[in-house]
Amino acid sequence: MKKFILISLLLLAALTSGAQVLVTSLEADSAFAAIDRQEWDRADSLLVLAINARPNDPANVLLLSNLGMIRHYRGLDSLALATLDHARNISPRSTVILANRATVLTALGRSDEALRDYNTLLSLDPSQPRPRYQRALLLLRKGLTDEAQADAAALDTIAPDSQERHTLRAAMLSAEGAFEEAIPHYTEVIKLCPQPEFYSARALCYLMTDNLPEAAEDISQGLALDPTDPELYLYRAALNKMRYRPDDAEADARRAIAYGMDPRRAAPFLSTDQKTSSSSRNK
Repeated sequence: MKKFILISLLLLAALTSGAQVLVTSLEADSAFAAIDRQEWDRADSLLVLAINARPNDPANVLLLSNLGMIRHYRGLDSLALATLDHARNISPRSTVILANRATVLTALGRSDEALRDYNTLLSLDPSQPRPRYQRALLLLRKGLTDEAQADAAALDTIAPDSQERHTLRAAMLSAEGAFEEAIPHYTEVIKLCPQPEFYSARALCYLMTDNLPEAAEDISQGLALDPTDPELYLYRAALNKMRYRPDDAEADARRAIAYGMDPRRAAPFLSTDQKTSSSSRNK
C-alpha cells in the first residue's frame, strides 16, 4: 500500500529563523482529509489552493513536501521532483524533504542523485532507520555490498527491532543464498507488517529449504490478503511442481501470468504448448 509521512495540520514547523508557524487553512484541512481517503487528485488541487492562499507563508514548505509526494503517487514524478526541489530551496536542511526527494529520484532511475540526498540526510540525522534502509537497497543494486553492509550494521545498533533492519537483513541473506537464516528476520517483519510481499518472500525461503508445509501456509496467508498477487501464484506453482502436481502447477502459472507475471518466469511450470504460446506473445 502506498504510504508516506502525513504532516499534521497542527504541526509547529521549526523554520530557519527559529519562528514557528501553525498551518490552519480550510483548504489544507480538506486536503489532508482527502489524503486520508487516498483521493490524490483532489488532495493535489486543495493543497495548491492552500499554498496560493498564503504565498509568502514559510510554512508552505510543509504543504509543498506533501504535494510533491501526492504527485509521485499520481505517477507525475517529474512534476513531483520540481515541487520537492522548490520545497528544498526553502528549507535545504529538512530531512523529510530530502527523504521524499530521494524517493522520487529513485523512481525516476536517478539513483546517484538519490544516494546524494540520502547521504546528506543521514549526515544531518544519522539515527533515522528508514533512509538508511533505503540507501542500503540502492547500494545493493549498484553492487556496493560493503557499503550496504555498513548500513545494515548501523541498523543493528540504532534500530535493532525495526521493520527496516529485519527487512534489510532478510533481503541480504536471501541474496547470499542463506535462506534458513533469512526466515527469522521475515518472521519479525510479518509480525510488524503482515503484508503479502513479506509472506511471499518468506514462502520463497521455505521453498528453497524444502519446508513445503510452511511455504504452503505462507502462500495461503498472502493470497488471503491479496488474491491477485502474481508472485504468490508463481510460488504456489513451484510448490505444486515439488509435490508432483503438474496440472495444478500449470494452472497457477497461468494465474500468475493473468495477474501480470512475466511469462518467461512462469515458463518452467507450463506445458510445451503453453510455453510456445507465451513465447510468441513476448516476441
